[in-house]
Amino acid sequence: MNLSRITLRGLSLSSAPKVRFKIVLIGDGMVGKTTIAKRYLGKGFEQEYIRTLGVDFYKKITKIRHPRLGDVMIEWYIWDLGGQYYWSDVRPMYYTGAKGGILVYDVARPETFANVKYWLAEFIKNVGHVAPLVLVGNKIDLRGKVPNTVPKEKGEELAKIISEKMGIEVPYFEASAKEGININEIFNYLAVNIIDFLLKKRLQARK
Repeated sequence: MNLSRITLRGLSLSSAPKVRFKIVLIGDGMVGKTTIAKRYLGKGFEQEYIRTLGVDFYKKITKIRHPRLGDVMIEWYIWDLGGQYYWSDVRPMYYTGAKGGILVYDVARPETFANVKYWLAEFIKNVGHVAPLVLVGNKIDLRGKVPNTVPKEKGEELAKIISEKMGIEVPYFEASAKEGININEIFNYLAVNIIDFLLKKRLQARK
């Protein structure tokens, strides 16, 4: 079967290589989620902040390179969810329809690493099914400048544990939104992974 002719949400990748993805950015407050989104989107994105509900919303079309399908235009709908505790009652509604997520912690704040398990549980519960996820240790530019940073090996180990729990590969990326390290790679990987995940589900449904 020709994967390039399978459609995602009614769009044929062979004739109209453009798909829409809603994703969520999750993690404790001040771990750099907003900076990561803005760094990736660059200029020309649409932004809306719903102050009373603690969420930033970004929209932009970018192009990624899929290893089998070639160039694909991604219409991103990125929901940057407020990480503070007082938004916990309203966050669940924003997971609806999410095709994937980016779970971020701050390597310079070990408590945000410890809270990854909380965010993972919230993601799984509110998305309602297994979905592609990327684990990101942000602010690696602070290593060597502040004490007791979370080592890379801990992030990699946690990603393996999450992968086993979810039954799909959850990669680990170290990043610096401030310096632009690995930001494009995170989103490109997630986009390819979401496409492959959805195509696999379509193939299974046709059997």
